[in-house]
Amino acid sequence: MKMSRRSKTVAITFALTVTCAFIVPAADRAAHAAPLCGPLIEFENIADLPADCDPTGTQIEFENGVVLDVPTEPDRLVTVSALGRTPSEGYELSAYLDESFNLAAADDGTVLGSSPSAARTLSDELANGGEQESAPRRASPKCATNAPYLLNRKWAAKRYDWYYNNSGAPVSGGREAMQRAAASVSTGRSSSCGNRDSALITSNRGTTSRSSQVTRDGTCPVVGDNVNVVGWGPIDSSVLGVACSWAAIAPGLRLESDIKVNSNYKNWYVSGSSCSGQRYDLESLAVHEFGHAGGLGHVGDDESQIMKPFINQCNLSQRSLGRGDQNGLLRHYGSA
Repeated sequence: MKMSRRSKTVAITFALTVTCAFIVPAADRAAHAAPLCGPLIEFENIADLPADCDPTGTQIEFENGVVLDVPTEPDRLVTVSALGRTPSEGYELSAYLDESFNLAAADDGTVLGSSPSAARTLSDELANGGEQESAPRRASPKCATNAPYLLNRKWAAKRYDWYYNNSGAPVSGGREAMQRAAASVSTGRSSSCGNRDSALITSNRGTTSRSSQVTRDGTCPVVGDNVNVVGWGPIDSSVLGVACSWAAIAPGLRLESDIKVNSNYKNWYVSGSSCSGQRYDLESLAVHEFGHAGGLGHVGDDESQIMKPFINQCNLSQRSLGRGDQNGLLRHYGSA
């Protein structure tokens, strides 16, 4: 069953076919010595997995070729979000293991599961990790009151504390650009729509030698290191940046969010009065990635919000949040 990755804007598609007769309880997994479902599971085949196979320690290969590790602990969700140069390069993928060790995964909103309950839980999480505003039928203006947003799991304490690692940065001024971007997200800064300040606090706690927990192939490890790191590093694909987030669904906890900027791109625009040539604005990228760190997901390719899955060269207006971006953060955290 082949899925179109671009068939949705922000609406979650609940696609599920289930043939399994029963599910082995988590406590009985070891006793039954269930065979692995993998080592590699194709996304479109998740609904057809045998009921008695064990997905822990396996990987999911998505339609675009990205491979994501399945969580090894129950009730864990890992999400990788990549910002591209074009609509087709950006992606948002999730893997979820429920409390009964059933598997579900999402490819840009299309959800498949090895059991109805796992698929339903992940679908509800992606649609209601706060709540989701319905997308208009056509692309909306940047400041339209019904501009779309998509919510993932939020920070219960309403704050995102992060550390910066400058190692490998091909330009100077990176930390300052990140700090401006983080402030834009937390304060709902928009030169187009007017500022709308949410109660989310973003705080740069200093620098670190720790690496961002984003792999070179543009995906996420099974678990992070419980430290939110924003940094640089080579990413083998052509994406500009990647955010990895880990969450525990049942207690409603966002555990960690890391950001990596692709250091293979050398000619980033950082500051100055004008941007020219084939350059990407670092602050625009960072605003998008801090949107992910704050709990926002991708919206449609044709939208004018900062959470669309790509950025244009030298378009400094992408530093400025749209009304949908602001509404999403306000829905998550309330007004300051």
